[in-house]
Amino acid sequence: MRILIVDDSIDKISELTKLIHENQPEAIIETAENISNAISLFQNEDTYNLAVIDIFLPLRKGQDILKNGGELLLKELYRKAKVLKIPNYIIGFTQYDDALECEFSSIWRIIKFDYSSERWKTEFNQLLTHINNTNFMVTEVKEIIPVIYVEGITDLNYLNIALELFYPKYKDLIEIKSQRNAGANWVASQVAIWAISKMKYKTGDYIMSIGLLDADEAGNKAKKDLFDRIQTENEQKCFKILNINQKYNQELINFYSKGCKIEVEIESLFPINIINHAEKQGWLEHRSSSFIENPKGWKQHEETSLSYIKKLGFNDDQNLYLKKVKRLNKQDFSNYIINLDTKLREDIFINFKSLIKDILIECKIFND
Repeated sequence: MRILIVDDSIDKISELTKLIHENQPEAIIETAENISNAISLFQNEDTYNLAVIDIFLPLRKGQDILKNGGELLLKELYRKAKVLKIPNYIIGFTQYDDALECEFSSIWRIIKFDYSSERWKTEFNQLLTHINNTNFMVTEVKEIIPVIYVEGITDLNYLNIALELFYPKYKDLIEIKSQRNAGANWVASQVAIWAISKMKYKTGDYIMSIGLLDADEAGNKAKKDLFDRIQTENEQKCFKILNINQKYNQELINFYSKGCKIEVEIESLFPINIINHAEKQGWLEHRSSSFIENPKGWKQHEETSLSYIKKLGFNDDQNLYLKKVKRLNKQDFSNYIINLDTKLREDIFINFKSLIKDILIECKIFND
């Protein structure tokens, strides 16, 4: 059974996943956090047997939540029925009483989620049992291999290139997954689903999942939310969270060695000449804060963070690592990288080599 949960709450996703796997241990569960990403998933060749849709949804990542978001998603799904795969069954899902009054659908009903009640579980189990007893088309079950969840499609592309460059013999032994503008919360939700599912090899060993998160505020929050939800020892054995941090780039190590703990994203792994080009193109922007935590020697009321860093000996090019690629320009940055001469790729992606190695080690398949 293939199930799509359209929701951004790791708590609700975790509760749903536990319930689904009690009823359907072989269920394949995916998530989307907004209307746009859900629509893109409905374009897949395989039809979902069930879509669980939160009533309050944003249109896109970073936008305000719409109180009729679930209703809008449903209307768009049927409006584009010729090009989208409508799920066999659809259910609305909400924890808010006022959402129950929305005009979700004339066909599909809404289930009220409540941590303190068993009623929603009974209703949901009845639905799963009904679906399982109908003659829906069952998707061919593919061999399950370790999965790495990353924060966006550009991240996915970088890792696939690096994997092909440095460890090509492992490229068919792991799968890297993401969505457009997926984000840290999506990664944490997918890892939670994987951990709760507790998938194993025939040998009885757990199949690992890796959540790859930026070392920034969003990544740290998602990591905390995940560990707050994962409670059993067996679930903890099924996954690993890796942060893209300073150890993968000597330029970033230099900052940290002088007490300047700066945020790190996947683009921070590229060499200075690439970051310099991005600056000239206007693709970079300042972070909301220069440091994750203030350096001990920085007198912030007397000097700016930039003047303090320059005092430590960092030049203008190195200081570009204090910036990040704008969300709207991530694809421009990625296109530039991908379209560079392939002969230069090993030098451009050299900092990714140790990251890929760490991923393979955590997946327990590295044997070089």
